[in-house]
Formats: sequence, C-alpha cells, structure tokens
Amino acid sequence: MSSHRRRFLAAAGAVLGAAGFARAGIADPDVRRLRILVGFPPGGSADVVARLLADRLRVDGDSAWVENRSGAGGRIGLDVLKPAPADGRTFIVTPASAIVVYPHVYRKLTYDALRDFVPITSVCRFQFALSVGPAVPPSVRTFDDFARWCRANPAQALCASPAPGSMAHFTGTLVARALGIDLGIVQYKGGAPAITELVGGHMPASINVISEALPHRDGGRLRILATTGTTRSPLLPDVPTFKELGHRELEVHEWFGAFAPAGTPPDVVARTNAAIRDAAKSDGMAAALGKLGFEPAGEPQPAFVRIVKAEFERWAPIVKSSGFSPDD
Repeated sequence: MSSHRRRFLAAAGAVLGAAGFARAGIADPDVRRLRILVGFPPGGSADVVARLLADRLRVDGDSAWVENRSGAGGRIGLDVLKPAPADGRTFIVTPASAIVVYPHVYRKLTYDALRDFVPITSVCRFQFALSVGPAVPPSVRTFDDFARWCRANPAQALCASPAPGSMAHFTGTLVARALGIDLGIVQYKGGAPAITELVGGHMPASINVISEALPHRDGGRLRILATTGTTRSPLLPDVPTFKELGHRELEVHEWFGAFAPAGTPPDVVARTNAAIRDAAKSDGMAAALGKLGFEPAGEPQPAFVRIVKAEFERWAPIVKSSGFSPDD
C-alpha cells in the first residue's frame, strides 16, 4: 500500500470516527432505510464522502447504509442504480466524470446519463493541481517556466493522469492546449501510482486532486504550478489558478453528486435535495470534508440539473478532439 493511500485512509478514518454529528434526515415517515450506492471500493474518496453523508442522514428509528458496487471506474454502481425502485430510498454518490464525461468516451455505455437518472444535488467538489517533480529542473517554478521547458525538451513533455477517460485525463488535454504543445498524457490506474512516478523522477508532471499532491509538496518533493479552481484553494493560497494565469478554459471542478433512478417523484427528490444540502454544509461534515481537501457543495435541484447538462455539453468536444479511445 502506498504512503499516500495510507495517509488518505488514516485521514478518512479520523473524519469518519469523529463524525458523531447531530442527526439530519429526510422528513418522510415511509423511508426506513436509505440505500446509498457507491461505484468504488471501501476506503476510496467516493466511499468516504458517502459514509459521511449516510451518518448525517440517519434519523431515530431509521438507518442509512452504503453499498459498494465497485468496478469499471464507477460504471457498475450506475448500472445497479438504473433499475432500482424509484421510491426515493436508493440513490448513488458518484463523481462527475461518470455522468458528464464517460458518455462521450465509451461507445457501449449501458446507461443514458441524462435519461436514466435524476440529478439531486452535488455533495462536495474539488479541483486539480498540475505538479512537476525532480525530472524537471528546479528552475521550473511557474506554468510559463514549464511551457518553455516542454518546448525545449519535446521528447520529455509528458504528464501523468490518474485515470484514463476521466475528467483529470481530459484536463490534461486542456493543459496541452494552453501550453501550445503536444503534451503526452500517460495514464495510470489511480492518483497514488501517478504521484509515485512523479516524485520518483520517472514522470515530469502530473495532474492530481490537490489532496494527493499536497503532502509531497510540503515535503519538497514536487512543485505545484497551478490549480484548476475558480479561486485559489485554501490549502494552497500561494499557488495561482489557471484562470489567474489567463487560461479560463482550465477552470475545472470535479464533484461528487447524488442521483436517483429516473421516475423518482419530484417531491421526494426535493426533500432528498434539502436533506443532503443541509448535511453537506453542516459544520461537522464541512470540517470533515475539508480535512480530505474537498469543499462542501450543494445547490437547489433545478440548478444542479443545469450544471449537469452544461458540463455534459462542455466535455463532449474536448473528448472528441483528444482522439482518446478506451480499451473497453
């Protein structure tokens, strides 16, 4: 097990162990057990967020539990959600990539992201960081420095991505456009292997969730050049955003969102929306999310529907122009 994964699991265990929050729940006497699906294994970020949420949604006499149906980058969890009863008792917590990016990547996707599910609300969001490691000279301290280095060393102009076909992957495509070069995007199965290659000097650069890069930056083993947020991350107040550097197209946020099966009654969706938003923005859960590098989110259901559709449309041409073709 990598040192980063040990640190993440330790932090996750700490926030879950401390999550004895005051209960908040869905005001529906018929809802006795809430089933929260997660398309990833226990201990991962999606799982931890779902378990924090489950704790907040429990009410006296009722319960909420997390069911892990992992595989295929989160797609299996959505396959399980699709035929679930549309009674408001089952929903999924899933990353944005599975909803707004995968439909443009996989030709044989078994779900229709915009028809088979009802968007409820986002739970939290996070931004990415572009980092360079010891394979790049210490004089490279800014994004402009990196651009110059890449142009002078085209054979070495490579960037690690934590998951093929993900939002982080295609953020790398946007970075290449901003650099104005043919930046090779090298795919890894997870953020930890990508970071390991970066700090080991085997990859010049990497795009990761901020929380994955931060411990190594603090240890001096990598330099974070820019982040993809709308504003600077509170975890990196001295690091500029790409937006600040004039690259508005690199304003990117991944989020974990809640979705129900199509046909779930609007009044049930509205109540679930209110309960999740209250939970995500409560002091206890907000603090727990912050320890993991996530920002609490949540918006009214109609607003989240608009966000999903806008992101779906945004990533379509980016994926197409990348020329990426998955193995499956």
